[in-house]
Amino acid sequence: MLNSSGIETVKSFINDKVDKFHELNQPEKGKAFIRPAQEILEDDSNINYTVDEIIPVSSLGVVVGETGAGKSFYALDLALCVATGIDFHGRKVKQTNGMYVAAEGNRGYRRRMKAWMRKHNWQGSLDGFFLTSGAVDLFDIEKLKEIVLSCEANEVGLIFFDTFHRCFSGEENSARDVGTALQNIGKYFTEKGITVVLVHHSGHAAAGRGRGSSSLKAGVDFELLLEKCEAGLKVTPTKIKDGDMFPPETFRLVKQDTGWFDDKGPVSSLVLEKGDAKKSLSLDRKNSRIWDALKSLGSSFDRNSAEDATFSLIETKNKGQKLTQFLAKMQNLGWLDFKDGNYLILN
Repeated sequence: MLNSSGIETVKSFINDKVDKFHELNQPEKGKAFIRPAQEILEDDSNINYTVDEIIPVSSLGVVVGETGAGKSFYALDLALCVATGIDFHGRKVKQTNGMYVAAEGNRGYRRRMKAWMRKHNWQGSLDGFFLTSGAVDLFDIEKLKEIVLSCEANEVGLIFFDTFHRCFSGEENSARDVGTALQNIGKYFTEKGITVVLVHHSGHAAAGRGRGSSSLKAGVDFELLLEKCEAGLKVTPTKIKDGDMFPPETFRLVKQDTGWFDDKGPVSSLVLEKGDAKKSLSLDRKNSRIWDALKSLGSSFDRNSAEDATFSLIETKNKGQKLTQFLAKMQNLGWLDFKDGNYLILN
């Protein structure tokens, strides 16, 4: 007889299969359920993008990341680029007014937006960008009607919900509850031509996927995974339903003044800046501690110094072999060089 853990595993497996079935059997947006084959063959329309290769028009997507990874800065940068028509770090955008559901309140966004404007030398207004002062429950039909009426009145074509957890009163692990929320998004937003992006937390046990039911990923058109890395943050596409998967991209958060002053002096915030893909580095907690110990030795170090700095952090019995493997890995990734008996940290 299966124990409770085994039953949950079976349930999860069945739910994943059901979710996949529904995903594969959805009609195309804006198309009749039954269409002549010849009409399909003659349909030469291309995918229209709100942000080139990332966000299709009238789509639903999710930006997933752990707390502190920078997903809100990434999402806000996307939203402001689209609202102003500014390229998103080299990617063309289709300008449309935007709305940002700031589920944790919009107080801190004042500085972020001002810093973004100065970073991009934006002299215009942000009249076409709107923020809420709190969450919008995706189960509250009356509130959704109010939001969509505001979107239509202000010609909003892109809306962010940050975060999905704060805008979702259902059970995250329930495929049925998540499915209901996605149906509501479709009915009130994407079917009306409004693109939706959900900002979501990654799972605790499985950091490389969104928290809760897998039906969320199954029901969206695209998913982007944000992870902390040595360069700042790495963005990896984990689902692009109707396009090509692009290589991971790296960004960093840099300090930017707002032009404002308070009683402590200049007021600043952080803004997104494209990083160097060759400098992307993602390490788990144990290896991060080893790397930090090595960096504390300065720009160069020898083998003996490396052993003194790291052996207390290495939990395996063969500490020397573990260190050798780690140093070789960092050399292969381009973060270390070895010359004349010394390791050199490459910046």
